[in-house]
Amino acid sequence: MKKILLTLILATAYFGVSAKSGDAVEMLVDQVLEKTGDLLRGAGVRGGASVQAPGNQLIEVAFSPNEGSEDLVVKAIGSARSSIGVAAYSFTSPVIAKALLNAKRRGVDVRVVVDENGNKSKASLAALNLLVGAGIPTRTISRYAIHHDKYMVVDKSTVQTGSFNYSKAAAKSNSENVVVIWNNPDLALSYLKHWQDRFDQGREYRSTY
Repeated sequence: MKKILLTLILATAYFGVSAKSGDAVEMLVDQVLEKTGDLLRGAGVRGGASVQAPGNQLIEVAFSPNEGSEDLVVKAIGSARSSIGVAAYSFTSPVIAKALLNAKRRGVDVRVVVDENGNKSKASLAALNLLVGAGIPTRTISRYAIHHDKYMVVDKSTVQTGSFNYSKAAAKSNSENVVVIWNNPDLALSYLKHWQDRFDQGREYRSTY
């Protein structure tokens, strides 16, 4: 029963499900499941659906708040055909989580490493639980004062980087930047080596459900 209640609490915080004090537990479960279905289904680029990457070397930039930063991150995820390596400080974004889950469903090898201390909120735990529940290898790292990396390596050829934390605040409230360097394998290899080193140092995250 405790596990069920914890799951509901985390999902409520993550999905923004609201329930009046008199609502039955079953009704809250239904709301959570409905929201979960919406997250997994997604639609278009916003849902992390497959998109075509540019055919040549190209640099794209976007900014926050509300100037395309989150959409550009999701576009990079949607372009993946084989692999995505994610390095993050704070991870709470339902939009980014949805895109990564959809990539996993397309057969992309998605792996994630995040700062341990920066991901102890209810929203972070819910996001990480979703990744692990979908079979995405996820690790936390605590060796450094802060694991402040914020980037993705896509298909060993494209890098998404910038100041953008994978959070709602980064998209809606903060002043942030996102840069995607398409089709630059040499740069991607440098980032991938750094990512692999941090992933290897990480500890397997186990779901709190």
